[in-house]
Amino acid sequence: MRAFQTLFAAFTLLGASALFAQSAPQAQEEAPERAAPAQAEEAAPRVDAYTVTACPISGKALGSMGEPIVLELDGRAVQLCCRGCVGPANADPAGTAAKVDAAFADQQRPHYPLTTCLISGEPLAQDGVDVAVEVVVGNRLFRLCCDTCAAKVRRDPAAMHGKLDEAVIAAQSPDYPLQNCLVSDKNALGSMGEPVEFVVGDRLVRLCCGSCRPAFDAEPAKYLARLEAAWAAAAEEAGPERDAASAGAGAGR
Repeated sequence: MRAFQTLFAAFTLLGASALFAQSAPQAQEEAPERAAPAQAEEAAPRVDAYTVTACPISGKALGSMGEPIVLELDGRAVQLCCRGCVGPANADPAGTAAKVDAAFADQQRPHYPLTTCLISGEPLAQDGVDVAVEVVVGNRLFRLCCDTCAAKVRRDPAAMHGKLDEAVIAAQSPDYPLQNCLVSDKNALGSMGEPVEFVVGDRLVRLCCGSCRPAFDAEPAKYLARLEAAWAAAAEEAGPERDAASAGAGAGR
């Protein structure tokens, strides 16, 4: 009897082991299905530096009443001169944003690098009349041939920023007006290795090194004003025969 019990226990243990061996691979195969794959984070859309210098509510210079107030309106940042302008801005967010966009467009239009649509290649003027559709996306002016192309810019702003950067660099590199760093103006470009080059607000910027980038980012309007002065001086020195594109101005109204 004792031998039978021992034999029965052995068979029971053997059967349980076989059952576990069969079920284990299945559990291993099912495990990946239960684990949710990690979702890749979407890259944040590019937003160029805020270079508008006036409050869209009061019209006063930003900084004239203390540190500017940064306000989020409809998913975008605008800067106001003081807390007294917050209420009016919140009361009309669309109108406030439109004023800011118009200011960005006025800044960037004179040196926009293209006379044709960035997407279709169609001309932006007909019989001498400007027919461009203008949109500001990520603080950047895009001049396009139609609303369909404007919608494409809004759908894929990162790619469109990149294409416009290429056009800016091609238009402004040959006659870039500074030999020295825009920030550390005593350092010649190339004296500290390959210059750092990037585009902000449809303007090509060159710095002597990466260490100067934080200073630029802290006060972009200040340094872009310095760059605009350099372009203006170069154009004046060259005289009226200078081609507008070589002066960094590819479009205008």
